[in-house]
Amino acid sequence: MSLAKLAILFDVSRRMAGLVRQGAQALNPREKGYLMTVKFKDGVKLDGLKPEAERILKTAGEIWSEHFPGVDCVCTSALDGRHMKGSLHYQGLAVDLRTRTLPGGYVGAGAKKATALLRAYLGADYDVVLEDDHLHVEFDPK
Repeated sequence: MSLAKLAILFDVSRRMAGLVRQGAQALNPREKGYLMTVKFKDGVKLDGLKPEAERILKTAGEIWSEHFPGVDCVCTSALDGRHMKGSLHYQGLAVDLRTRTLPGGYVGAGAKKATALLRAYLGADYDVVLEDDHLHVEFDPK
């Protein structure tokens, strides 16, 4: 069974992060404080996603749950879509995250806070880039 068809559960600091397809019943991120959710835009391809990119999603789900209550963390692209030649998306090492629903919109205060938190939590092996209409995060050790 493919990753795109599964709800993938991860253990994050003794919490469970649910990754579920958009449109499916989402796990309640506030239930006893243990669950957080990452949703996926329709058509996002997850087959071939590497563990380093799964870590991005786990971390983003935790950040959204703790710092942006009531705002869905939505992955808008992984191994799908059109990206620059040589993009780490095609290697399963990058994801894009929706920022328009964060406080201040696309590049507002919420998006800047999410960018800073992802950089701090993921560390130097990850690039976190706030684009005009989304947040691009990739595993790219130097």
